[in-house]
Amino acid sequence: MCSKQNDVDVDVTMGRILRRTRLTSGLTLVSLAERCDVTYQQLQKYETGANRISVSRLFLLARALGVTPTEMIANVQEQVDSDEEQIIDARLEHLQFARPEYCQKIIASLASIDNIDVLESVVNLLNVLNQDNGHAEP
Repeated sequence: MCSKQNDVDVDVTMGRILRRTRLTSGLTLVSLAERCDVTYQQLQKYETGANRISVSRLFLLARALGVTPTEMIANVQEQVDSDEEQIIDARLEHLQFARPEYCQKIIASLASIDNIDVLESVVNLLNVLNQDNGHAEP
């Protein structure tokens, strides 16, 4: 499934890779912008992810930086994969309580609820807590 959020993350990541590559190459915003025939303001928007970099512009930027577009895209892919792993790891950290003995207790407790209305209320409560990321209002 594709989402706008993922697009934004990739644009920001590409911008960070662009900036890191520019700095590693020892170029200023102005000097790289001149090499690519764009304004330094436009280049700054690329680096922040505010503006999306077209494929043709990526080729020009990569050439001016002495790298290939493939290298830049591979760096973006590595960063996105790393970010996704960190997100998964962070989510798993929140599930420390979900050791097998706790899961068994939770399932047994839910299974022992005879009243369907109470069971639906518990499920609704869990959904609300999940939507609020566990942050209940005081």
